[in-house]
Amino acid sequence: MLDRLYRPTLRPAGYATMPPGIKWSFVEVPMAMASLRRDLPVSIHLYGVVETDRPLTNDEMNRFALVSHP
Repeated sequence: MLDRLYRPTLRPAGYATMPPGIKWSFVEVPMAMASLRRDLPVSIHLYGVVETDRPLTNDEMNRFALVSHP
């Protein structure tokens, strides 16, 4: 699981801001979403932390401004 956690660095995760064809979900939500997803912890990171269904390639991480977490 740890190799599938990522932090968006330039914008929130969402449609067209994550690599196409992957499934992803928040594991820590940004403060702005705290009231919408009370089932998840609030992240200290500006855009939260997401988990993907597979590890991303370096190219995908670079193209979509994602960094590995932790």
